[in-house]
Amino acid sequence: APTYTYNLTCTYPLPAFTGSPAAPGPLVMSGPSGVAQTASFTVSNSGAAGSLLDAAQVSLTAGYTLTGGLPITGLGTADPASTVTIGCTPGTTPTTGTLVIQTNETGAPTYSYSLYCTLLLPGYSSSPAAPGGTIDAGSVTLGTARDTTLSVQEVGGLDLHVSDPLLGGPDAAEFSLVSPAFPFTIADGGPAQPVVIRCAPGALGLRTATLQFTTDDPANPTVDYTLTCTGVAAPVAPTADDDRDDDGLINSRDNCPDAYNPDQRDSDLNGVGDLCQDCPNGRLISLAYSPAALPNGGGIYCRATPESLGYLTPLPPAGTVYACATPYECYFEVFGIDRGGYDFDPLGPVEVCFAPPATASAAGSLAIARYRSFPPTWQATWELLTTYTRNGLVCAQTDRLSEVALLRSDGSTAPVTTGSSAAPASAACTVVTTHIVTFRGGPSADAPQVASPDRIPYQTRLTATAQSGGWYRVTYLGVEGWVSGEFVQAEAGCAGLPTP
Repeated sequence: APTYTYNLTCTYPLPAFTGSPAAPGPLVMSGPSGVAQTASFTVSNSGAAGSLLDAAQVSLTAGYTLTGGLPITGLGTADPASTVTIGCTPGTTPTTGTLVIQTNETGAPTYSYSLYCTLLLPGYSSSPAAPGGTIDAGSVTLGTARDTTLSVQEVGGLDLHVSDPLLGGPDAAEFSLVSPAFPFTIADGGPAQPVVIRCAPGALGLRTATLQFTTDDPANPTVDYTLTCTGVAAPVAPTADDDRDDDGLINSRDNCPDAYNPDQRDSDLNGVGDLCQDCPNGRLISLAYSPAALPNGGGIYCRATPESLGYLTPLPPAGTVYACATPYECYFEVFGIDRGGYDFDPLGPVEVCFAPPATASAAGSLAIARYRSFPPTWQATWELLTTYTRNGLVCAQTDRLSEVALLRSDGSTAPVTTGSSAAPASAACTVVTTHIVTFRGGPSADAPQVASPDRIPYQTRLTATAQSGGWYRVTYLGVEGWVSGEFVQAEAGCAGLPTP
């Protein structure tokens, strides 16, 4: 009678807890102060078919509330996930907490979720000028306006509200807000809001104002900006009638309106261009030299215009009176030519004589400008020569490649006047313009131009009486003003200028 044995197994389907997001989270609740916020996660049973999942709250940190979803009883694998919701009310400072859940899985495990309750705030930002910065519209012609744009952006976590625009400052009436309408709101994460500001200057020079907004960004309850623009005069475009000599300067600003002189050279600083007056320093009327002094075609050029030289051909015999053919023949270039065709110093002395103006003394000084560098940047330095009189003429000799002109005894290119043979005056600061220079009322590029004269011609010699920040105070045509050191060349005597 054999026996048979059967092995018997009795199994219970086991549940499995699955959270989404999985523990420990975190669960973050954020929003404005005093407004309740919630965060949720879902629970499903991922265990064996037929199993049932139970879950219950074990603990929850004070300040947080369970608003739904627990306890869970008999959650099957085919059942929809259950949603668990936690709530909090943000205060002025963030808080943290923990939710602990226990299930009926084998060993009765627990699951913990980290909780965060934070306060969200709006944030204010702007570009290209940050709060406290300057919004500059640049140069604006009088009678016109120019708009600039400030871009305002929300950079926090809530909608930003901007209101109460306020314009102030000395020139507030010359600034205005074009758009948008105030107040305005920028949604959290939304596009920046352009604020268009207009400047319509009512006067020349720097115009300033202030602009203030109110915001609900706790870090920037009010934001301030400085507004600037510079009023400039409308340019006058030359026309055929306004610029008779076609030198690019209208007649009212041309010191020689009937002769082409774009450099506006004015040797005697009287406001009349050299091309429109007789030589202020006398005329060269007599030449005396040895034939051997100027060999191989060397000779003397007379300067007919600032750009050209007229060659004296043939050379007047020694002692011959030479009558100037043009008003500009104030300076003469003395040179020799070597066999290669290059200018060089004369081989012997050349005498030059000037007839001084009728109001000048019989004796004066001749000055020689020696060139020490090569084209195109020729540099000349005046050097006084010993002079003597011959038959009422003022004469001197030069044996160097040079330009010769009758000057005052102090070396200035101002006209020769009575008493010019006296001892030189004490050293003064002389500056020479290297461009046509804007004449301003103060030591700054932002200072308004002098009404008249508003510009100083090229190669004008001026006496400076003070300096400030790279600017020189000078007097031109009886008007005191300032010129930039960037556009003048300072000579001796400028090191000790006072600062006003």
